[in-house]
Formats: sequence, C-alpha cells, structure tokens
Amino acid sequence: LIKDKKQVESVRKLVQRLNPDAKIYETSFSKIDPEKILNTKLFDMESLSQSAGWLKELKGEIKHEEEKEEEAHCTKKDCTEEHAHGHGHGHGHDHCTKKDCEEEHEHCDKKDCKKEHSHGHSHAHSHGHSHGDGHAHDHGSHYGITSFVYKRRKPFHPARLFKVLDKSLKGVMRSKGYSWLATRHNRIAEWNNAGQLYKVTGGQPWFDANHRFKMALRQHPNLLQEPQVQDILKDFVKPWGDRRQEIVIIGAGISEKEVTKILDDCLLTEEEMKQGPKKWKKFEDPLPKWADDWEFEDDEAEADESHLENLRFKVGDRVECCVAPDTWALGKVIQLKYRSPSWPPSKRTAPYQIELDSGSLIFAPFDDDRVIRLPKN
Repeated sequence: LIKDKKQVESVRKLVQRLNPDAKIYETSFSKIDPEKILNTKLFDMESLSQSAGWLKELKGEIKHEEEKEEEAHCTKKDCTEEHAHGHGHGHGHDHCTKKDCEEEHEHCDKKDCKKEHSHGHSHAHSHGHSHGDGHAHDHGSHYGITSFVYKRRKPFHPARLFKVLDKSLKGVMRSKGYSWLATRHNRIAEWNNAGQLYKVTGGQPWFDANHRFKMALRQHPNLLQEPQVQDILKDFVKPWGDRRQEIVIIGAGISEKEVTKILDDCLLTEEEMKQGPKKWKKFEDPLPKWADDWEFEDDEAEADESHLENLRFKVGDRVECCVAPDTWALGKVIQLKYRSPSWPPSKRTAPYQIELDSGSLIFAPFDDDRVIRLPKN
C-alpha cells in the first residue's frame, strides 16, 4: 500500500512510460468495479507490440507531461514553430514582455522563477530530443521517473558489458532495444531488461549483413523508391551500415550522464575498432550463446573449401547438369573453382562453371552426381 501521493504519482508515471496507452485505475485495498477490468477486450498483442513505451520512445512518439504543459502555455509564434518541428530546446525570453512571460510560465512553481524572468528572463523550460548525432537527451521528468535513448555507432565489448550487466545498472527499471556486439558482428543483439534481470538474445541479421537484401537492391534498383526500403537505409552510416546501439532506458532517480558513461566504457576503444571484425571475434565473450536458429551468411567467416579437392572433371569435359527437379541439361565445363566477384568470403567456391548447350552460364555448387554428372548418352 502506498499512502504518499508523490509515490502514487511516481508509480503512475512509470506505468505510463512502460505502456503509454494503458488505462490506469487507482484503488484502495484493490477495490475496483470488475466491469472495468474483466472482459474489456482492450488487450491486443499486435497493438501492444507497437504501442510499448520503449518502441514509442525510439520513434520519438512519446510526448511527456512537461512537453504537454509547455505547449499548452506557450502561445508565441516562434515558440509554436519550434514545437511544430519537434525541437523544443527551451525558450530564451529576452524579447518577451513581463505580462507575456508571466502568462507563459504560470505553470512554473520554481521559487525563483519570476525573479529570474525579471532579470533578463534567463530561466528556460526545456525538453531534450535526439539530435541525430547519436546522442540521446533526457526528457526531464516529474517524480523522478526518467527515460532517454542511448545511441552509439560502436559495438560493445562483450566481456566489459557482461561485468556491467552482472551487477545491473542502479536505478534502471526497464530498458529495451537493439544492440551491437563486437563478437557477434552481423546479428542484432535484442536487449531486454526488467529490474535486475537482463537478456541479450540473438535476433535477425543487420540489414548490412543480409546478402539477400543487398542482392535484391542490386537486381531491382526500383526498390530504392519504396518507403519501407528508404526507412531501412536511413539507419545506414558508413562503414558499418545499420549496426548500432539504440536502447531505451527508463529508471527512477537515474542520471543519464552516469548511465551513458557506464555504457560508453563498454564500447570498443579506437584501437580495438581498428582491429576489425575478424579480430573482434576472438575477444573474450562470457555472454550466453545464441541458438543458431537464423540462417544467414557471415561476411567475415571464411568458407570451408575442402570440397574442392580431387575434382572429377576438367575444363572442356562434357557434362550433364541438374537445372531443376528431375530436369537435366547438357553442357561443358569452362572453369574450375568458380567464384562470383559479389560473393562474400563465407560463400563456398563452386567446383565448376558450366556453359550449357543453350548458351547459358551456370555453376555447380557441389561435385556430386546429384548436381553434375557424365552424360548418359
């Protein structure tokens, strides 16, 4: 039971941060009309997944109470334009009259607020936003509930990150987002934390590591005009594409500066960055292993080429190739150990390139009778 009104409001604010669309009822000894909570048909998993506080925070869709208050009291043309563009960097009031100033700031209960305004109007009500430079800024908060988005374009060193998560981040109640681990360079680390419990699980590959995505763009340039593709490419920054840290952090009484410093210390140093992904793979990694439940090619892995030993055919040999289920075509071998320039190191070299009698060029991925064989006739 909570008797203190400030504590009740603190809990309310926290729930709103976690789920901005949730209905909140205050009760005494859990007394509530059952019709308010039973068979309401308000729960929808798809809607919930899109309305979660962490996701809205990432998208910049959450409007915090102090922002709403500021907009409600701010009537100046320039101020309205600032809010319309989503900046809201605080108002310097050198140009405002005392009357306007008092009207604008009637919601400000700071003891020295009016005093400050009468001496050059130096007091500013501000709420920060991400400025696109990789730095997230605290939105400010009432009742000690704070949220911000941690953004960086460097990977975490898993050993240093493990030490931090093992002790937990003091004051952080909830954090969720996407993370980049140096030792698991091509796959998204899905970051999920509640209280002192942290989970960093394997997600899909980063788009920059998804060869099917890249190949589709090369083969169908018109896809670049699709809004969904454009949204994906907005996250690309050379040389690492869409790989990044983007984590919403919600807590009580936390300092954004301190939490950011703790996480920054887990990032690779400039010297470590220069070593590159092949060396990063050898770093100590005490984080739990991920299930290999997502098929994708690893840019940095070197393919096993043992299948190229003792090839059966030589250049000029007539062969028959399987070009479709139960369909064979005649041709001749024109190259051994074939590789396309677009293949990543992880893709195995093809034993043969073949020119079919129809004039088409194909390759045989395996030296096996199920793929390539001597002509039957």
